[in-house]
Amino acid sequence: MAHYQHSMDEYIQRTPDYLKRLVERRKELLAPAVSVLNGNEWSELILLGSGSSYTAAVSARYFMQQMTGKTITLAYPNNVLHYERFFNPNAVVVGISQSGNSVAAIEAVRRMRAFGYPTIALTSDPESSMAKAAGVLLDLGIGMESCGPKTAGYQATVLQLQLLALEYGYGCERVSEAGYRRCLEDVTATIDNLPAVRVAVKDWYEQNRERMISVQKISVVGYGCNYGTALEGSLKLIETVRCPAYGYEFEEYLHGPNDGIDRNSTIFLLQSPDQEGDRMDRFHQFAERITTEGILITSRDRQGNNVMRVPFVDRGDFTVLEYVVPLQYLAFRVSWDRAVNLNEIRYPEYYTFMNCKTKL
Repeated sequence: MAHYQHSMDEYIQRTPDYLKRLVERRKELLAPAVSVLNGNEWSELILLGSGSSYTAAVSARYFMQQMTGKTITLAYPNNVLHYERFFNPNAVVVGISQSGNSVAAIEAVRRMRAFGYPTIALTSDPESSMAKAAGVLLDLGIGMESCGPKTAGYQATVLQLQLLALEYGYGCERVSEAGYRRCLEDVTATIDNLPAVRVAVKDWYEQNRERMISVQKISVVGYGCNYGTALEGSLKLIETVRCPAYGYEFEEYLHGPNDGIDRNSTIFLLQSPDQEGDRMDRFHQFAERITTEGILITSRDRQGNNVMRVPFVDRGDFTVLEYVVPLQYLAFRVSWDRAVNLNEIRYPEYYTFMNCKTKL
């Protein structure tokens, strides 16, 4: 049986330091990728990834659009290999794989490079097959994350994509000096506050432990950039708690999935500071009529058994770095208290059997 060396919570606690270093080293780490963008007349950036690599791209996408003024397209690598067709000759491709060992992502990057697209690999391993397939490295900058379900790598991927867009936008003068400095201030404030977020979630969990370890099926609902957070949170919960967990965009959740709510439903509602916050309040009131486990995760002044009030700093699209922490911590603690051993790879033969990764 294969084993990991560290716990999820260790990496949750290390994440602020990792992210601070990415901000500090942004010029150095981003230089090769920025050079590709500056050296090509491009109008579309295609982001390829699976699992947390894909959810990170969803979380970063709107910020990247705003900073670059370009089309940001997301695609699953397997679809690129078998189904997708791309018609824009002026596109740049970023293949995302934290380990650098995702078989489909590697093959998709190779194919896009063979078609003549400039390709960049966003990965933690400069010697990986992904890095070699792309030829240009955007280093994730946190080293290898030796635990089962990854946490730090997700936030690092989101931040590197955001910083790439910010540096490009600033360099081509789409982003002003004031806007650039404001973004750096906002992301720094967000990172500095992450330990306080974890403490608040931990305190909430200690008061709600019994109800949390009894979860049977989970929905995570978000909007705007935090739709990506909902996807990532549900992925972490199903990887750890090992019960059904699904992530939804808020409006889409209201068109069908809402009919699946019953008294056994646990619903985490991410009330980030966007236009739909008041509407989410209304939905929370409705959900409480059906289930006792409709949990509003918010920084607003809300009270009640089904409110997890967290001191988020709420700085625009950087909220994705903080709103995921409650879901990461719950994934860790609920699985721990349900005696799920996350330091063992559950099915070590699976990845080779299904040819998903080149190595564990």
